[in-house]
Amino acid sequence: MKFVFGAKPEFLSDLMKHIYSTSVAEVVKNILNVSASNFDFDLQKTIKSTKAMMMDELLDKLSSSYSEENSMCAHDILMFLM
Repeated sequence: MKFVFGAKPEFLSDLMKHIYSTSVAEVVKNILNVSASNFDFDLQKTIKSTKAMMMDELLDKLSSSYSEENSMCAHDILMFLM
């Protein structure tokens, strides 16, 4: 997971722009389902902050300013995480 969370933050932010695609939504779902406790302390902090950023973007996708596909995929991911 170091290669995902250690990458530039823009990588995951760019990925979130394509959440309307179900295959990208599945990748995001798997990334958000990673348990930070399995990694060293520095990577734990990075994982937690990255997941928080991704969750903020998911919540933003629920607004009416995004397409229905964006909102449905964001909703599905959030429901999976509950």
